[in-house]
Amino acid sequence: MIKYFLFALKQLAFWLFYFLLLQGVFLFFFINELKDVALSHILYTFKSGFFLNLSAAAYCTILQVIVIFVSTLLTMNAKKTVLTVTTFLLLCCSLIYVTDLALYHNWGSRINGKALWYLQFPGTVSSSAGSIGHLKFVIVVLLVTLGYWFFYKRFFYAVPQLPKNPISLTFTFLVLLSLLFITLRGGISGRPISKGQSYYSKYPVLNYSAINGFWNFFDIVSHYKSQGNPYHFYSAKELVNKQKQFEKDYPSSSAKLSSMDKPNILFVFLESWGVDVVGSLDGQPNVTPGFDLLTKEGLLFSKFYSTGFRTEQGLMATLSGFPAQAQTYPMEDMDRFENYPNLIRELSSAGFYTSYFTGGNPQFANTDVFLQSAGIDKINKELLGKAKRKSAWGALDEETFDWVLNSLNNQPAPFFSTMVTLTSHEWFEAPVKKLFTEKDNVAANFKNTVYYTDSCLRDFIFKAKKQKWYANTLIVIMADHACNYPLNRSMNDPERYHIPMIITGGALKNEYRGTINSNYGGHLSIPALVCNELKIKPEKFILSTNIFNENSFAYFTYDHGFGVLSNKDFVVYDINLKDIIRTKYKSDGLFKIGKYIMQASAQMKEDYQTKK
Repeated sequence: MIKYFLFALKQLAFWLFYFLLLQGVFLFFFINELKDVALSHILYTFKSGFFLNLSAAAYCTILQVIVIFVSTLLTMNAKKTVLTVTTFLLLCCSLIYVTDLALYHNWGSRINGKALWYLQFPGTVSSSAGSIGHLKFVIVVLLVTLGYWFFYKRFFYAVPQLPKNPISLTFTFLVLLSLLFITLRGGISGRPISKGQSYYSKYPVLNYSAINGFWNFFDIVSHYKSQGNPYHFYSAKELVNKQKQFEKDYPSSSAKLSSMDKPNILFVFLESWGVDVVGSLDGQPNVTPGFDLLTKEGLLFSKFYSTGFRTEQGLMATLSGFPAQAQTYPMEDMDRFENYPNLIRELSSAGFYTSYFTGGNPQFANTDVFLQSAGIDKINKELLGKAKRKSAWGALDEETFDWVLNSLNNQPAPFFSTMVTLTSHEWFEAPVKKLFTEKDNVAANFKNTVYYTDSCLRDFIFKAKKQKWYANTLIVIMADHACNYPLNRSMNDPERYHIPMIITGGALKNEYRGTINSNYGGHLSIPALVCNELKIKPEKFILSTNIFNENSFAYFTYDHGFGVLSNKDFVVYDINLKDIIRTKYKSDGLFKIGKYIMQASAQMKEDYQTKK
């Protein structure tokens, strides 16, 4: 049966070299993130990822070993069956790696639980499928795989004819299976291999390059449902004490933005805007002239940060004071929504009419269920079906702003309304005027769509000033999140989360007009700000802090990590590396705040579970 062992060893080598080749492809596409990085540090990714690649190779080899065993016993054509299985596995790997490349390009991560959950929403796929930015991934990976398939047929496709001795064949098969199982497990030690063992660098592309895509995909699928709170920085008693200290250190605000008791409040979420394209915040000039003009008549927050990188994360943070989670996705847990604190519920109790406006599909990411669970009066969604001009995500912003303007005229007052823009959503392929042209076509389209939305925003504010409700309204304009364009920022770069935020409207006190608040804050600051404005107790929003406090901070999460920024320092912590990877002074205080919020918010997610 030596031929059986040699066949298995040859197949193991085939798959190992294939995964090493795909690892090289991943590095090739994102090598621009590694300027001035030592070559030895870059090449170490192959050593760091070797055992995951070997484990994945063992998985694939096991299938081929099983095929020969079954085919020999049943007198089937083993050679043809092995080729079919190998071809199928190569196609599966190609699909996984193309998806990985696209996800890292978009989200800065490989396939994870969030990505699998989003696949249930058709807009995620349809809006990205036609992107030229992804086509290069498809072409290269398929060419590599096709070439490797011919290489397999030429050098590895030698299926041995095994004697049909059931006892001998079964014994050899079981020995091979045991050896391959030990290989895929990573040895015979107490703990099996994990992708955390591949992390070694502060540069995300090197860590993600070291993670075998095939292995990672099936690991995610087999552990799709999260089991409780994954973070245990503090004991239960310590966490309670941290919460008390947190409430003491960050008391509610005493600032009042309006002289009215119950001003109307309108949230305007700008899709994907980051400060890198906002001139008034030291970004690239001439992209947001309308927003820049608004700074002369509003209160600008210059150090405002998003909690995550998706719209629903920003929405949940501003309405519920619930930050984005690094490895879980609270918007999946619809049975918990009614237990979440929510500004909609609080303002409804205070006599406000509540509404939500979108030119897209509010069912995306369970947004409609989240809003309905809070008791919202109306979700305005009818524009999607009748809009004259659309992008992949819904109505263009010009129609959306006009629709919102007309609808607000017919709403009861006081009102609390939220609207989201869509045109500047990835992949920025909306039919708008092309003013910006540059080498990176996607970055140019991003700036073109932002410029378009900016012009719509400017027109909306101009028209709103003529409406009766404007004089009694505070308008809070902020991005839902940023994106990595136009500067291709890494997901663990704090500036990747730096977004514009301004408060304007007729109800804003004159003393705030044309001023700048330079304290650090973000989406988590909004519930406390609104509660203070309306004299509502903010206790339910335990993680929302006062942005008017000079000691305020901003908090964000990314895949496997968090960041905290303040006027004095910033820290970015990576969970897999178990180390602070970005900092100025390595503030222990900020590090403790980040650990507290990450663990407390994950515990809140569990505590909000409906008891059945």
